Amino acid sequence: MRTEIGRDLALADALQQPVWTARPDGTVDYANPFWRAYTGLSWEASLGGGWANAVHPDDVAAIETRWREAACTGEAYEIEYRFRGADGTYRWHIARVAPIRETDGMVARWVGTALDIDDRRRAEAALRTSEARYRDVVDNATDIVYTLLLDGTISAVNPAVERVLGYRPDELVSGSVEAIIAPDHRERTRDVLQRKLAGEEVSAYDLDLVAKDGRRVTVEVNSRRAVVDGQPVAIHGIARDVSARRALEREQQEFLEAVSHDLKNPLTAVRGQAQHLRRLLHRGLVDPPDKLTQALDAIEASATRMRVQLDELQDLARLRAGHPLELQAAPTDLAALIRAAAEDAQASTGHHRIRVEAPAALWGRWDALRLRRVLDNLLGNAVKYSPGGGRIGVTVEEVSREGIGWVVVGVRDEGLGIPAVDLPHIFERYRRGGNVTGRIGGAGIGLAGSRQVVEQHGGTITVVSVEGQGSTFTLALPL
Repeated sequence: MRTEIGRDLALADALQQPVWTARPDGTVDYANPFWRAYTGLSWEASLGGGWANAVHPDDVAAIETRWREAACTGEAYEIEYRFRGADGTYRWHIARVAPIRETDGMVARWVGTALDIDDRRRAEAALRTSEARYRDVVDNATDIVYTLLLDGTISAVNPAVERVLGYRPDELVSGSVEAIIAPDHRERTRDVLQRKLAGEEVSAYDLDLVAKDGRRVTVEVNSRRAVVDGQPVAIHGIARDVSARRALEREQQEFLEAVSHDLKNPLTAVRGQAQHLRRLLHRGLVDPPDKLTQALDAIEASATRMRVQLDELQDLARLRAGHPLELQAAPTDLAALIRAAAEDAQASTGHHRIRVEAPAALWGRWDALRLRRVLDNLLGNAVKYSPGGGRIGVTVEEVSREGIGWVVVGVRDEGLGIPAVDLPHIFERYRRGGNVTGRIGGAGIGLAGSRQVVEQHGGTITVVSVEGQGSTFTLALPL
């Protein structure tokens, strides 16, 4: 057989891959030793036309179809199929089959070789799976995942951009990233991009983007450069929306500054009174019935203010930790509590006239200290946010709702009022009217704490306000 095939097939005997030849009718007349060893077929079983069922049982139809097409066209072809080895395992191969022609151009024989590509196919399949999983993760990520070209063009961005900025990915791809960067942050972005491309490590940084509706959205950016053959080709990055977190951090910073300011005032008063008493004692000028009593009263009042503020902070800490307040309910004359709070508030101002309309007594079971703090907060706000002075009215009345007795307390001022946009949020922690922020100090915790105290008593607190005309806070407590 080898003599008939000729000397050109001598090399095929030494190749470490399958080689075979076939006549134009499809009959195989040669299979090299590697082919026979790989398939485990004898010399005789290798020849003829039945070997395909034994070697390629899962791909016979495809092999026969491709052979018939080649027999008609006389053109070389390639085909991928599975080889069954002598051990029964299957491995993918790519076969390349070409015609050997006579001098008149007729096909005298077909010669084929097969190359094992099983490892490559497995690697490609694993890569496709990995890419699919990566794409699934990216497409479902809540953070913006993007790729920038060297000139700042957005070449890819995931669907999260629509949730964060309102843009569909196709609206941004092929456009400049600077189109969605706040103008005052663009220079910084250019600087970071150049440093990244130069190979410098740049830590995460905040960047303001402009949403489709014009909002500024603060994102925290992490990125790295992509390098091919030692040269940067793109920037891959993740942008996380941190607007809410940054706003909370600012509110907390303002809160700490306001608390620090509020506590420093009574501390300064205590220190000043103590120093004054020391000077008087040093000079022997202390008059116990008069000056000493007055100084001690001032110290006690300042200490009380600090205690109230610290109690409020303690309640706030409990609420933030998810723990309800532990009310100390006891028989309390609410009318007397209100009059005492009003007297103290009146003593703190010479520009306001506080008037109380209340019954002689109104008894119920309440936490007197915490309700006093609510009243101090409402009256203190009425004074604070009426910088021009004016009247402050406090009304107290009993009402019946569905057979249940309630006491309703109203605190009305003629001050700055609350902007309509802030009204729905005024009882939230760290929230204040936009017309007083930066003008009048405050921590934004008093009303939030008041609401919690009132609600834990089973009551409600509401507000009606018109900016520039004043506010009326109403709290209702069940008797």
